[in-house]
Amino acid sequence: MRIAILGSGVAGLAAAAALQQSGIDYVLFDRDANPLDGGAALILWPNALFALNQLTSEKISEIAQHPLKTGVLLEETSTLLLQLPLHWMKEEFSRYPICVRRSHLLHWLWDILDRPKIEQDTAIHTEMGRNQKIYVEFGSGRKDCFDGIIAADGIHSNIRKSIYGHLQRPTRYHAWRAIIQNAYDIQWDMAEYWGSGRRFGYARIDADHLYWFATLNYRWMQKDDQSFPSIRHQFSNLPDSIQKWIDHTPNHEIFSHSIYDIAPGYPLSSGPLLFMGDAAHAITPNLGFGGCLALEDAHVLLHALQQEKDWQKACARFAVLRKRRVAHMAKFARWLGEFSQIENHLAIQLRNKAFSLAPNFASQKVWRKLLTYNLLPHHKID
Repeated sequence: MRIAILGSGVAGLAAAAALQQSGIDYVLFDRDANPLDGGAALILWPNALFALNQLTSEKISEIAQHPLKTGVLLEETSTLLLQLPLHWMKEEFSRYPICVRRSHLLHWLWDILDRPKIEQDTAIHTEMGRNQKIYVEFGSGRKDCFDGIIAADGIHSNIRKSIYGHLQRPTRYHAWRAIIQNAYDIQWDMAEYWGSGRRFGYARIDADHLYWFATLNYRWMQKDDQSFPSIRHQFSNLPDSIQKWIDHTPNHEIFSHSIYDIAPGYPLSSGPLLFMGDAAHAITPNLGFGGCLALEDAHVLLHALQQEKDWQKACARFAVLRKRRVAHMAKFARWLGEFSQIENHLAIQLRNKAFSLAPNFASQKVWRKLLTYNLLPHHKID
């Protein structure tokens, strides 16, 4: 059996780990010349760490330098709204979340896979051939035949677009992300500040590096300028320490991007074609769960391949196992983004009051739902 993996990001490399563990040959493709580099950072919650542990015997501690043990949600004025139940996560799932550089995670996965070749090409569309084979046509003009395809080529997936059309849904806010070195006056390992139509958050990567992000509703932005300096004044209410972090971040190292997701409900597989990661279920980044869901995907694929030796049956089983989970996460993440970006003064007061009065058991109930998927036990794990 020979499978094409289109995309060499988190979803693609994690899928490769699942195939390698299943003894299945694969070929990696990516549109970029250096797909393992670039990007900012991502948070791996306990569900993602559990999935990684099932996909590889290597210790994530090689790239996880600093477990996130303290986390809060605050108003811009630094008034506490909610403490994140990170110690509870450790007790419930045996793991604290971590924040890792995207490039470090990708290189780590690539090394575990014994550094397979990644062919630079862009998949344009697919078509079924004889004997249950599937063909891929690439932008270079190349056409190749495989037993199956994993489309893990992100939210802009050409393969998904060629089958289902344009599914991306815009949001009303923009985002910026960056990593800084030598950050000081860090009170918590991770924190998020909510204002009126804007948010700022951060997470510690290690002793020397910090990941930060900011979001702002479009109506406060200039239409022809989406750079962070153009809206820097919108975050002037944040604490002085954060102001210094922002000012010490070189402008060319701040990633700027629009926020989209994919409406849930579309098929995750079609015959020998399987969608994974953002190509299947891109969600808004309000929970930091995008990469986590991609790792869950790979674990569920591994499980499906253990249950079904036929590739198409394994794809169908994967789709059944993932459908409800990814739909729930997409809906919740989009709702959270809209809820956190509100501007009405009275609505903000009511929102903040609700969070500040929420009992611990309510927060834990929500997080248990967010962190638990089909193959993750509902109790303490080793």
